[in-house]
Amino acid sequence: MRNYQCPFYIVLIAMLVILSSCKKEEDGEAPIVTILSPSENDIFNYGESIPIQVKVSDNEKIDRVIIEILDAQNAKFLSTVQLQGNSSSQTFDATIMQDDLYLESGSYYIRVKASDGRNDAFDFQDIQINAAAKTLNRIFLVKDSGNGQCSIDSLNSSGIFPATTFAHSADFSFADTKQNDLVIASNDEQTLGSYDLPLFYLETSHDLDIDGGEIMTAQAQDKNGWNNYLGFSDGDISVLTENGLYQNAVFAANDDPIQQLLITDQFIISYAESSNGVFRTLSNYLRSSGSLQNSISSNVVITGMIETDDSNRLLLSVDDDGQPLMYYNIATNAFNDVFTFMENSAANGIWKANGQNYYVAHSSGLTYYNTSTGSYQVYPIFGVKDVKYEPVTNRTFVVTSAGVSAYSENLSTLLFSHPVIDIKDLVFWYNK
Repeated sequence: MRNYQCPFYIVLIAMLVILSSCKKEEDGEAPIVTILSPSENDIFNYGESIPIQVKVSDNEKIDRVIIEILDAQNAKFLSTVQLQGNSSSQTFDATIMQDDLYLESGSYYIRVKASDGRNDAFDFQDIQINAAAKTLNRIFLVKDSGNGQCSIDSLNSSGIFPATTFAHSADFSFADTKQNDLVIASNDEQTLGSYDLPLFYLETSHDLDIDGGEIMTAQAQDKNGWNNYLGFSDGDISVLTENGLYQNAVFAANDDPIQQLLITDQFIISYAESSNGVFRTLSNYLRSSGSLQNSISSNVVITGMIETDDSNRLLLSVDDDGQPLMYYNIATNAFNDVFTFMENSAANGIWKANGQNYYVAHSSGLTYYNTSTGSYQVYPIFGVKDVKYEPVTNRTFVVTSAGVSAYSENLSTLLFSHPVIDIKDLVFWYNK
């Protein structure tokens, strides 16, 4: 009998030998990648393109190249470029636009990842990116006469020009630069209305969900104007974030009405005072979590607060003839330093000027304090409701019971003045 199984095994063995000889060895060699341009620490401005040239070689074939721009914390910015390879040695050219209006000036780095499909290789290059210049679009006056309506006027050196009127009150208002909106907070309506700039049509309306007759009592922005905080008569603090989300911001220390708010890089600082004026509390909360860090009682009325060059210390204006200014130390939670360089009269407000300089509304007049020269000057400006320093034009705007005036930063020169009543807020609208 013939054995027909032998040829089958011979064929099978032959096929295995062929397949084994054809099997590709594992590729363990990564590509070599080199950034040819830009050079180290080259500077790029807003609106410019960042030209990038990369040379990549591999023992086999380049599969793809990915180009990104990151900061020191490895957060990605601008656009990501992905390029396909087609040979073992290639030079890749790419362009990334610096088109992020809100990107801050600083050091960034280009990261290039090259892959052959099995192995990856990287190269890095440090660059400097300059932020877009901040420009002032317009200045708005928000007026509320108390008749259930508010109006928005445009302000410049030539005069005051009516822009629009809304059939509701305006208790607080601010410009949301990332949404390009003017936000008006109304206790009567219990809403935050976001109005498009410059057309003023209503885009969104946030219900405040105020219970038990509580009202908004204070408002503050962070340094960029991207997050806006509201304080309420029950001690709550809420935030309207840059993406339009309205949310609770803190775990309130007490239920007394909030009179003052200050937002620093790390903290939310609130000053609350009971309705009968007996209890006065200064509290600080972690801005990242809203958790209460410290709270301290005050035996004097705090009429204003600003952040100093020491991130742990605030300068407070106080309604006290003997001690109109004093420091509060966030780290130690104590009024541990008495300010001795001052106009010695009660203060009813304090506002930041350029750098570490500031303004104080004393009973003797509006005072400009120059910390670099250690000097101050009192000006006969009375009935001050608000003082706002505008950094783009280096002007100081003062709102009084008689109207609004623009001065040089140190208040020595009056630039223009317009009589107007019922001013509720002065709002700067910037490009970013």
